[in-house]
Amino acid sequence: MASPKCSDWLYAFQDGDEWFLMRGQGLQKVLDSLQDPANQYPSTVLFLGRAAKEAARKAMFPHAGSKRLRGLARINVDDSTLNHDGPLLVADLDIHKAYSGYRPPRSPCGELRHRVEWPSEPSGPSSERTQRNIVDTTVSKLLLLFVDVVCLFLDDFVTREAGLRLFQQWVEERQLARPWSPRVIFVTSRERQTTFPTFGEAQPVVAALKRRKLSHAFDYSGLRNIILENVEVARNNRKTSRMLFSAVHLRTLFEAGLQHTAKCLVPGFDFIQATRHFNKIDGCFTQHLRGFLRLCAATRTGKETTIDVMASAILLDSLPPGMHRGLIVLMFLLRRSIRDCTKIFNKLARRVFVRPNWFRSPFFAKLFEVFSTLLADSLYGAREMEACVKTAYGAGKLMFGNPGSSVGVSGLKIAVTAMAVSDSRLCIFSNYNGIGLRRGKSSKLAYCRYRANNRRLQALQALGNGGRSPHPARATSAAPSYFPAKFIRGLGFVQDGGAGKHNNPIDPAEWESKAIWNTGPDLALSIGTGYTRVPGSPTITAPRPRLRFRDRFFPRLFRLFGAVLDAQSNWEDHLNRVRADQRHKYFRMNIDLQQDCSLDDVDKIPEMERLAKTFLQGYDFSSITDALFAAAFFFELHQRPVAHKNYSVCLGSIRCRSPDSNALVARILEEYPAASFTTDDGTHLGPINDHSVCSRCGGYSKSISFAVYHPDQTMSIALRFSGSNKHMISGFPQVMSHFVREQLLDAEFGRPDHDVLGTYTLRKGDA
Repeated sequence: MASPKCSDWLYAFQDGDEWFLMRGQGLQKVLDSLQDPANQYPSTVLFLGRAAKEAARKAMFPHAGSKRLRGLARINVDDSTLNHDGPLLVADLDIHKAYSGYRPPRSPCGELRHRVEWPSEPSGPSSERTQRNIVDTTVSKLLLLFVDVVCLFLDDFVTREAGLRLFQQWVEERQLARPWSPRVIFVTSRERQTTFPTFGEAQPVVAALKRRKLSHAFDYSGLRNIILENVEVARNNRKTSRMLFSAVHLRTLFEAGLQHTAKCLVPGFDFIQATRHFNKIDGCFTQHLRGFLRLCAATRTGKETTIDVMASAILLDSLPPGMHRGLIVLMFLLRRSIRDCTKIFNKLARRVFVRPNWFRSPFFAKLFEVFSTLLADSLYGAREMEACVKTAYGAGKLMFGNPGSSVGVSGLKIAVTAMAVSDSRLCIFSNYNGIGLRRGKSSKLAYCRYRANNRRLQALQALGNGGRSPHPARATSAAPSYFPAKFIRGLGFVQDGGAGKHNNPIDPAEWESKAIWNTGPDLALSIGTGYTRVPGSPTITAPRPRLRFRDRFFPRLFRLFGAVLDAQSNWEDHLNRVRADQRHKYFRMNIDLQQDCSLDDVDKIPEMERLAKTFLQGYDFSSITDALFAAAFFFELHQRPVAHKNYSVCLGSIRCRSPDSNALVARILEEYPAASFTTDDGTHLGPINDHSVCSRCGGYSKSISFAVYHPDQTMSIALRFSGSNKHMISGFPQVMSHFVREQLLDAEFGRPDHDVLGTYTLRKGDA
C-alpha cells in the first residue's frame, strides 16, 4: 500500500556520475483509492508548465490533491470520479524544475531504481546538456505514451515559440503507435494572434487569463470543458485502437515502460510484447508447429481438425484469463525395503558373476579372462544380465513412463547415467521430461533426452512400450570388460555411465536440477560403495633411484584410469568448487575399506554387509535428517510485498511437500518439541505445531508475515530445531522479487496456466 502522503509518479535523478529513473508511489496510491481498479479504465491529463500550470490545476481539479511536487512528475485522481468506470487522473510536470535537477529521493519506499544506460554525453555535476537530454527523452518516450490529454501552458515559457519548439521536439522523438496519440491543448493568455502549428491531434486553445495569475475558478470553466471533451475523444480513440487499459494494467505497463526506457531508446516500447512478458513465444514455436503437422500427416488427421486444434491452442495461449550403481538406483522405483533389495542383489549377483573353473593356475585363469574380454567384449556376456534385470524389475514394470496415478503430481524424479561408446558423451535416462536447456560452460551436453524431431538422437522412442523396456537398466550397468555395451536404436552403443569422469554423478545431478528448476538443490546426499585411502609416496633414499615395474608405463596408465573412476575424489573435487557458504547442503556417506574389492568378487559380499552394518550403527545421521526435515518445507508468497515508508511487508505461508505432512510434523516434534520457524535476522515466525495441518486434506499451511527493507534483499527462512541448530527451508536464501516472478504475481495480463491472479484463498490449515 502506498503512503497516503505520496503522489510522486516518476523520479529522474543523478547519483554520482550515473542517472536513474524510479517509479514513485503516486500511481499505486491511485489504485489503492479506486473501488475496483481491475475493472476501472482511467484517463490521464498531463499539465506541463510552472506557475500558470499550477494555478490552473488547483482551480479546475481541486479534488486531485495538492501535495508538493518532489519528483519529475506527480499524479493524483480526481476524487469526484473515484466510482466512475473511467476515473480521471491528473498529472503534472514542472519543466523548469525538471531541468534544474533532482536529488535522489530520501525514502525509496521499496521501489527499484533503474540506471539509465543510454546517455551519449559524459555525465558529471556540470553536464547540463545530459540533464536536459534525460528529461526530454523521458517525457517524450515514456510519459507521453501513458497520457490522454496534454495541456501545455505557454505562458510559463520565456516565449511562446520556446514552448512550441520544445513540444515539437518531444513529438518528433516519441514514436507513438498509430492510430492512437494523445490530444494536445495549448493554453495561453496573451491576446495577440499567434499561428499554432498542428502536432497530430493538437488543438490550440486561448483562455481568458488576467496578468498570468490564475486565481478564480470561473476563469477556467471553458478550459475545463475543453479538457473533458478531449478526454472523451481520446478515450474513444483508445477503445478503437484497443489501448484502453484498466488501472491495474496501467500500473504494470508503466513499470515495464519505465524499465524499457531506462535500458534502451530503440526500438520503442511495445505494449503487446509487455503484456506477454510472462507468456513469451517460444523460439521453437515454428519448429513445434512443423512437428505437429508431421504428426497429423502421419496419422492422417483431417485438415479441418488440424486447423481447429492449432487455432484454439494459439488463441488460448494468446488470451489467458488473469557407473554400476544404476541398477541400485532404479530399485527405488520398486519401493522395496533395504532387506528385500539386499536379498535380491545377493541372489542375482551370484547368478551373473559365475566364472569358469577350467584352470587351477591363477595366472592362466587371468590370461583367459583377458583374451575372453578382448574377443567377446566382455567377461560375462549380456544374456544372463538381461534375464536378471527382467527378474528383478518385471517385464511389464513401468520404469520411465507415467504411472497413471496421482494426476497433476510429478512424483519422485529418478535418473541414471550412461555413456555413448562413440564419443564417450554422457547420456541420462530419466522418468521425467525435463524440458530445460542443458549446456556446459563451453559446449552443449548431450543427454539421451532429445526432442522427437531430433534425428540424431531419439532415445525416448528407443525405450519403447511407454518406458517398460529394460534397455536403460542394461545400459547403465554395462561396466566395461565385465558386460558388453548395449545398442539402443537412435542412440547407438552405450555403456555404464560410471566408466568415465562421472562415476560420482554429482555434477550431472546439479546440471539436471538447474535445467529443470533453474536452481541448485536444497541438499545433496551422495552414498558411496566404499573407498580405499591412497598411500603416501614412499621416501626414496637410494643414491641412483630407478623406476620399479609398478611405476612404469602400463601400471601408471592403469592407476591413472583408476583415479578417474575414484568417486570419492570426484566428490571432494566437486566440493572444492562449491562456495563455502553453500557446503552445508552437501552430505557424503562412504565406507573406508582396507583394500579394493573387485566388482565380480561375490565371495566378498558377506564381509561388505558386515562393514556396512558397523558403519551405519556408528554413523551420526542427525545433520542429514535435520536437513531433510527442513527441505520438506517451502515458502509461498500470497501477494506482492506491500511497500511502506522504510520497509516492505511480505505475507505468505510455509507449505510442506511431504505426502504425509501430519506424520512428518509429528516426527519432528517427537525429537524437537520446541521446533519453530525463524528468519535469518531472528524474527520469530511461530512454532511448527500440528495446528497448521488441515484435517480435511492433510496439507500443511502456516501463515506468516515478515518485513524486508527491499524486495531484492536476500533473506532466509529456517527451521530452528533447538538453540543454534537450524536449517534453511527449501528455496532459501532468496529475494522476495524471485517469488513474485516465479509465482507470476506480476502477471496482470494473465498467466500461461490460465490461473487467476491474486485469488489466494485462506486454507483451513492456515495458522
